Amino acid sequence: MGNEIESIRDMDIRLSLRLFKDQLNSYIISKDSKDIRELDRLTNLNRNPIFDTTNRVMYRHDKKSINLILIKENKNISSKERARLTKKDHIVPRCVATKYIFEELIDNPNMSIQEYEEILMKVGKYAEITADEHDLLRIYHKNNNNKYLSVEEYLNFTHYKELGIVLI
Repeated sequence: MGNEIESIRDMDIRLSLRLFKDQLNSYIISKDSKDIRELDRLTNLNRNPIFDTTNRVMYRHDKKSINLILIKENKNISSKERARLTKKDHIVPRCVATKYIFEELIDNPNMSIQEYEEILMKVGKYAEITADEHDLLRIYHKNNNNKYLSVEEYLNFTHYKELGIVLI
């Protein structure tokens, strides 16, 4: 780093990668044990660094739901209420992104910060949707027993399409 002062963003990315590397052995043990519940719990516990690291404009996808656009254009709704009705939704659910990152680390345990950033740019994007749509997605995952799609299916917005959430 030299004499530069590391930005908070860069520090978050560096520390997030370190957390994943530190937890890699636990992930492998849980995965090898074939205990799906334990593996799901481990990935669930490790999802917050993704949110903390990707909760920035650079990870915002250009997509917004049509319903959200209509709400934002409605002059009868206060700006405070519009903000309350707006949710950031990670296109790839954080638990899926967590597993994806761990799997990438298995293949590349010496992953660089730049390589990690590229992965975050792939799996860390979020779209803006309404609070009701966000609830629909949560229920969708719960009713499907958290049987998640592949990262590629999420990136093709399969889950939004299944629920009739139109993104533009």
